Amino acid sequence: MKNLIVVFAVVSFIFTSCTTVKFETAQPAGGKILTEFPKKFVGSYSNSDKDTLIIMKSSYIQGKEKESKLAATGNAVEGESVLKKLGKNYVLSIKDEKAWEVVVITSEKNTLGVLYINLETDKEQIINNLKATTSTKEFENDEGRIEYYLVNPTKKEFKNLIKKNVFTRTMTFEKFK
Repeated sequence: MKNLIVVFAVVSFIFTSCTTVKFETAQPAGGKILTEFPKKFVGSYSNSDKDTLIIMKSSYIQGKEKESKLAATGNAVEGESVLKKLGKNYVLSIKDEKAWEVVVITSEKNTLGVLYINLETDKEQIINNLKATTSTKEFENDEGRIEYYLVNPTKKEFKNLIKKNVFTRTMTFEKFK
């Protein structure tokens, strides 16, 4: 949970501070919504920066943020999250006022890896991969600068985005013992 909370804080920071990629729907499209985190995820985590993440059965807390709950349906309200499984990974989609912010979570033993689309590194290549894989819309702010890209991939296209390394590992959380 702590890892997911840290993920939420990082995602919130990233999406409010720079150009981002948002999704029209919780990902992967058509995937089954999980109402609980896997038992192996439940616990307390920290990363190398000492950020904490607490994962509970159906919610998580990141750092000093308020508790974020998993939505039982795709009709989440702002701030709620939707969790889905994709192969060995899990995908956490966080509803904001305009769309969905998406992170991919990998799991190995007592470690959670957090992957997201980081446009701070190789933006041109990432945008090219997005446009080559799925429909991509650009939304500008009042100054005419691109605020975010909006995509709506099919499940297959979403898998291809992961394969093409559009999502990159940004954090690793270790479970407290």
